[in-house]
Amino acid sequence: MPWNHRVIRHQTRNLFGDPDVGFAIHEVYYDNDGNIKSMTSDSVKPWGDTKDELRLELLRMLDALNKPDIDLAEREDDWEFAVKA
Repeated sequence: MPWNHRVIRHQTRNLFGDPDVGFAIHEVYYDNDGNIKSMTSDSVKPWGDTKDELRLELLRMLDALNKPDIDLAEREDDWEFAVKA
């Protein structure tokens, strides 16, 4: 299943209960037609077994900033959450 990093817009509430917005990077998975199928339930952090792998991971995350944001409130009923192992 193809995947990439995407910026997800989360609508939350601040300490006072007022609406708030935040952004995080998640791994998003697609079906063979390119439609979003699932995503990690938690945001992801950069990781690599070597510095080169870490660099590649960071570049993939930076590339997510060039793609349209996904608004979780508008899409969360469209797919199941996949928990990253």
